[in-house]
Amino acid sequence: MTQWFGVDTDVLHQAANACRSIMDDVTDIAGEPLLAGRGEYGSVAAITAADDFASRYSYAVGVMAKVVGAHGDDLDASSSSYAEVDGHAVCVFRPES
Repeated sequence: MTQWFGVDTDVLHQAANACRSIMDDVTDIAGEPLLAGRGEYGSVAAITAADDFASRYSYAVGVMAKVVGAHGDDLDASSSSYAEVDGHAVCVFRPES
């Protein structure tokens, strides 16, 4: 019994580009808007907590963007690998003329 397993490299490239687009969107999310009006919080402790939260939030969003971007890179690398294998297979299994 044979199994066929085909991979559309264009779909992998599209998924990689979608990851990069998501990465760009996520990168644009920043903690600064969270700090608007913090001077009106009424206490130094509340202002400090807001600063800490915004800093951690921005860091986490940055890490998340990098992870999504890395997935995009992996998808592109997989697409290239599949295309290379397909090209090699065509050369190896092409009937001689």
